[in-house]
Amino acid sequence: MDLRVEEIIDQPYASVQKALLADPGKWLPSLANDAGKRLITELAVHIGSARVARTVEVEVAPPTIYPDRSEIFISWKSAGMPSLFPELRGQFELAAVEAGRSRLSFEASYEPPGRLAGQLVDQALMHRVAEASVREFVLRTAEALGRRAKAVKPD
Repeated sequence: MDLRVEEIIDQPYASVQKALLADPGKWLPSLANDAGKRLITELAVHIGSARVARTVEVEVAPPTIYPDRSEIFISWKSAGMPSLFPELRGQFELAAVEAGRSRLSFEASYEPPGRLAGQLVDQALMHRVAEASVREFVLRTAEALGRRAKAVKPD
């Protein structure tokens, strides 16, 4: 299953890029090391007024820099009971959209666990949950990058 989410950041590309190239712990929301030295964060969805979150283990690849954009590959899997939840692999792409604004997009894919039954459950409900949790994660990431970019001076 494929997912794509975009957010506009009201900061210049050079400043946001500098923030993005910093330690992922400074821009990925709630990123921390657990007792096993794994990088973890959380994915969440809002159900009514409640926020339901799950801890995921994250892997972040070194960035790839192009003249007009930057890319960072990322993957995550559930930190607890990984066989019940899909592993997601994707990439953040940062690009300039106009003077003083940047676009952060995240494109990812996952395979639902549980073969045919998992695919049916995913089609009926879980894809919407996955999409909502990724959208919330990308929004929090864009907000963190925007805050960091305000504090960073471009070269």
